[in-house]
Formats: sequence, structure tokens, C-alpha cells
Amino acid sequence: MLIWRRAGILVPIIAFAGLVIIQALVDGIFGAATYQNNDWPRIVAVLFSGAAIGGVGFYLNYVKRPVLIDEEGQQFKEASHTFFFIPMEYWAAIVPAF
Repeated sequence: MLIWRRAGILVPIIAFAGLVIIQALVDGIFGAATYQNNDWPRIVAVLFSGAAIGGVGFYLNYVKRPVLIDEEGQQFKEASHTFFFIPMEYWAAIVPAF
């Protein structure tokens, strides 16, 4: 069961896509089965996925999130983009830890 708010579902999608993209690039450049036979491509793939998640999360939660004004004139931001109640940009460190 996955729990997300707003665009938080992008965390597993970006993580999986990053692994697939790096595998395709490494196998295309260095030859077939290079990704499976070496550890360094997987490390690069996880770091790439984490950086992509962090960049997208930062953009969505800090750059693009609008400021709203309620009836009393108080300012607040819309709900953040989260995955399992954790903001997207924090998953940039959590994904490589797994």
C-alpha cells in the first residue's frame, strides 16, 4: 500500500525510471550485461535516482508551491508533496540508504 499526497507518487516512479535509464545507458555504452556484472553502475543509478528525486522534490515543494491567503488574511502554503508522509526532497537521502 502506497501513501502519497499531491505529486509524491513520483518518488517510486523516478527511482525506478532512474535505474532503468542508467542500466540502458551503461549496457549500451559498455556492452551487454555490464550493469549486471559490476557494482559501480548500480551505485551510479541509485545516486542518479536520488539526485533526480531531490531536484524534483525541491522544485515542487519550495519553488513552485503557491502561497495562499485565507479569509482572515493569513498566508500559508498548500500541502507539500509527500510519499509516506515524508517530503519528496528527503527521499533523495532515503533512496540510496535502501
